[in-house]
Amino acid sequence: MPTSSGKTLCSMKFALERAVKTGKKRIIYVIPYNSIIDQTVDEFEKTFGESAQILRHQSSFSIDDTDKDEDYRQLLKNVTENWNAQIIVTTSVQFFESVYANKRNKLRKLHNMADSMIIFDEAHLMPVEYIKPCLRAVSYITRLLNSEAVFLTATMPDFNDLIKKYALNDSSITDLITDRSLFGNFKKGQFINIGKISEEGLLSQASSQPSSLIVVNKRRTAAKLYEMLPESKCKKFHLSTYMTAYDRKRVIDSIKKELAQLYKDYPALDNVPEDRHIVVISTSLIEAGIDLDFSTVYRELSGLDSILQAGGRCNREGKRQNGIISIFRFDSLQEGIKENITRSLTESYTDISSPECIEEYYRRIYDLNDEMIKEQTIAKNVSRINSIPFAEYAGKFRLIDDSNVSVAVECNDESKALIAHLRACGFTDYRTLRKYCFTIYKYELKKLTEQGAVKEYGGIWCLENKDYYDPETGISFEARDYYL
Repeated sequence: MPTSSGKTLCSMKFALERAVKTGKKRIIYVIPYNSIIDQTVDEFEKTFGESAQILRHQSSFSIDDTDKDEDYRQLLKNVTENWNAQIIVTTSVQFFESVYANKRNKLRKLHNMADSMIIFDEAHLMPVEYIKPCLRAVSYITRLLNSEAVFLTATMPDFNDLIKKYALNDSSITDLITDRSLFGNFKKGQFINIGKISEEGLLSQASSQPSSLIVVNKRRTAAKLYEMLPESKCKKFHLSTYMTAYDRKRVIDSIKKELAQLYKDYPALDNVPEDRHIVVISTSLIEAGIDLDFSTVYRELSGLDSILQAGGRCNREGKRQNGIISIFRFDSLQEGIKENITRSLTESYTDISSPECIEEYYRRIYDLNDEMIKEQTIAKNVSRINSIPFAEYAGKFRLIDDSNVSVAVECNDESKALIAHLRACGFTDYRTLRKYCFTIYKYELKKLTEQGAVKEYGGIWCLENKDYYDPETGISFEARDYYL
């Protein structure tokens, strides 16, 4: 279904109807990003109220590795390992690494994947290199465990062909959306490739618009552009995973408030004073599940799926005649396979959001990576179940590598109390602490450690130098040389 067509609630409605009709025990909602799981859970909690048990299970850091309070640890283990709630909201990492694990705490939830409706939101984000083991896992769970899976996205690869090619070729597959004649009603913006542009030129263009969103590929770029943009030009905001979930939510709420007031005061967006202009500079985290509406969007050249997702933030409510989504690139951009294919398609198609263009994009992606995909299989012919090499599977299968590290930050009184307890006792309420963590790469952690800016307590890294933290941007830019 197209971007901004209500996929999340439509898929949940469908899953509920199928669960009632076929006697399923639970609904498992699988999301690709940690950064949007809070918003999805909030939406479901508002929808269901007290009518359903909702369990959120995501990845930030391992409770098993850190928790020293045995009673609390056991309580969390029972809840998250068994997945016995009515609605589970989890991440792709948790879901697939549980299937290919060799540890009891991960495998323990496998039996509750049975008799379930499993929804894969943004299904196109299954990693290309691991598409074969991912699709094989879904095929076997649906075939052997009496479950059904729904693949949901605005940019759908040909999963019918991919499942037959890389998983079980006799799987039962149903296309729920066969009539695409109304898709054009959801097109609210025009995609234009403006080619190369300087950082200064981009900021000048964006700040001249009543409301604009700039989406770039790297956190470093987002931080730099935010710093370069003078506050006198507009009201500016920054979003990236350098920010904690707590700060991201707070900033997103502020953006929504500012946009709502702008559109109320200037419904036609005519003669908007410069100091009322709004510019948001973000990484790709804003592209999935974040309901914001801008008059103009600028997207750095990337994969077609990312560009179309960013476009979904342009004229999202359809209140304006037409929005403009400008695709740009900096001189420093090193184009990979996805960028090359996307740039080629912008030259071949007048409308890159058309189903035909999307199909060709994924066909090229998977054709070019076919050999790698085949090499990444971890299935082997085994004669007995006790000879399946689970340890080998678990070692090979990693949806995300170990290069990311979570760091806890004192953002408010609650987070200060949690971190104080962690420092004093070696453990704390980890589920609550997650929203006060940002992620960095290990090389960044090394630099912060050398500067004495972070310290480890009970297996959790905490930011010690408060000069490195700014609630608006996640980490203060004075520390740029140390962590970027």
